[in-house]
Amino acid sequence: MGLFDWIILAMLIVYTTLLLSFLLFGLFTSLNTEDVFDKKIYFPFSKEWTWGVSNYINVFKAFKVTETLSNHQQITAGFFQMALNSILFSGITAFSHTACIFLVAYVTSKFPYAFSKAVYTFVIVAMVVPIVGGTPSQIVIMRALRLNENLLGAALVSFNFRGMYFLVVYAVVQALSKDYAEAAYLDGAGEWTVMTKIMLPLALPTVSTIFLITFIENWNSYGFILVFLKSYPTLSYGVFKMSLENVNGMDHATMRMASAILVAVPVFILYMIFHDKIMKNVTMGGVKE
Repeated sequence: MGLFDWIILAMLIVYTTLLLSFLLFGLFTSLNTEDVFDKKIYFPFSKEWTWGVSNYINVFKAFKVTETLSNHQQITAGFFQMALNSILFSGITAFSHTACIFLVAYVTSKFPYAFSKAVYTFVIVAMVVPIVGGTPSQIVIMRALRLNENLLGAALVSFNFRGMYFLVVYAVVQALSKDYAEAAYLDGAGEWTVMTKIMLPLALPTVSTIFLITFIENWNSYGFILVFLKSYPTLSYGVFKMSLENVNGMDHATMRMASAILVAVPVFILYMIFHDKIMKNVTMGGVKE
């Protein structure tokens, strides 16, 4: 290893150590009691330390969000309802976004006409040029079409192909072997059959990875819920509200951290189950020459 490699390794070690230290601090804070935490005892190395496992029990019982919608209707969601809303919102939006990316990437890479090149250029330009003031107009359009406060609106808003993931899928689809597709054409298969039965399975490692990453991003996001979907409060939105106001007496750092850890646990489990797929290289498939 050269000097540059040792420098990169040292930076990675420092970065990883910081991340783990923050995680441990949050975990021990969630397992601490209010009295001990107020005494600035943050780690279980003191005789005064008291395990606050009851924090998690209190989160399950008291973690509720009450919202007043635009039609003056008031709703209340508990922990399990917010967890269900998180799964629905993250799953629907991730599927919609990933499906749109694959469809557009497949069409533009397979049919390299002038319009396809324009779409590809548009994605790059949209990534470079900052779009300022898009949210107010989006709010007006969503309300005019009555798409706010329902999951259909979230799915339609997520059905877009902007961003780096489009470029990734575009490159993957473009590099796929066309021998399988040509054999299917000879057997009478149509474009839809070739795309869904041949090309999609070959690109599935990349597409599924993008779906998982997008699912995790939306699981942790509360901005869309805050603006468009207050009728479906999620766990991340509940933690956001807890950071601003007292939610059923859960305004202490220990309770807030316990709720944040519970929100992160499903994502951690999801990663542990699918980490091989997330880290796996794209399998192109092969045809013997």
